[in-house]
Amino acid sequence: MMENKFGTQWKLRFYALVVGLLIVSNMTTFMFTTRVLVAQHPNGLHHLTGSLNDDQNVTKVLEETTAIPDTKTIFVITPTHSCVTQKIDLNSMCHTLMSVQKVIWIIIEDSQKPTDLVTKLIQRCNVEIVHLAIPTSSDYRAEKGKPAHSKSRGVEQRNAGLNWLRENYSSHNCSGVFYFGDDDNKYDLRLFEDIHNTQIASVWKVAWVGGLKWEGPTCQNGRATSWHSVFETELREFPLDMAGFAVHLCQLMKHPEARIGVNIHGDRSKGGHLETDFLQHFANKSSVECRGSESETYVWHSKTSSPSLYGEKNGHSSKSVETR
Repeated sequence: MMENKFGTQWKLRFYALVVGLLIVSNMTTFMFTTRVLVAQHPNGLHHLTGSLNDDQNVTKVLEETTAIPDTKTIFVITPTHSCVTQKIDLNSMCHTLMSVQKVIWIIIEDSQKPTDLVTKLIQRCNVEIVHLAIPTSSDYRAEKGKPAHSKSRGVEQRNAGLNWLRENYSSHNCSGVFYFGDDDNKYDLRLFEDIHNTQIASVWKVAWVGGLKWEGPTCQNGRATSWHSVFETELREFPLDMAGFAVHLCQLMKHPEARIGVNIHGDRSKGGHLETDFLQHFANKSSVECRGSESETYVWHSKTSSPSLYGEKNGHSSKSVETR
């Protein structure tokens, strides 16, 4: 009888300890779930409207809430525009970035102001986020009757993301790496290890781009020995996709002239030359860091197919159910 009494007491103490650890776990997770929301300001793009602490979904196990090591921050710059697949693309990317340590996701909408759809999605995404909005000017809008890809898309949105970095960081505070991650791409988490390890500028292969299974560099001892591409390979210093490189934040501070759509001579980039013209501000073929795997790709230039909704001609489905 005495043994049962002591056994019960030890069990109660053990359960109390477990409950205490769970409480600490929730509190610790709460401290790491700060989100930043940035909206358009009448006098400029980069007005901080507030920050939110999200106490939802904070039941991570104790091992996942230990202090994050002192590593570089990864800034993922994502232009986005209203389309039938926008919600699912951003939602998919949110879940990818939730598995990445020390990441700040800069979302820039092609819009006069932040939309309700993206704002609501952000509130459910447990990632530190900067939310900007800037409409595409007539310079980069496709002419009537011409396909959208006849003009470079996302130029002004990506530059808005770069401007935000320059306004909020400096050459004395630039421990980070930035990467242009489109919302309709798909990512292997190993890619973010390569991004994190970037010292100046890194390049790697991207799948399903440029009419090829993959486009980008072949690496040897950390340097690019050749480039696999079929589009103007001889005319591009870096024949790669926008998803195929990352740059250290300090380099952005050293080169205030660097922006998407302008080459090193200050001239406007030709179509298909946005990536190489931008990357040339920071590196050349002999100095760029070659990363990734020789046998596989870590990022896919996928496109989410728009669904066939032929049955909706007569408004068959209820509009109260949000799908986009």
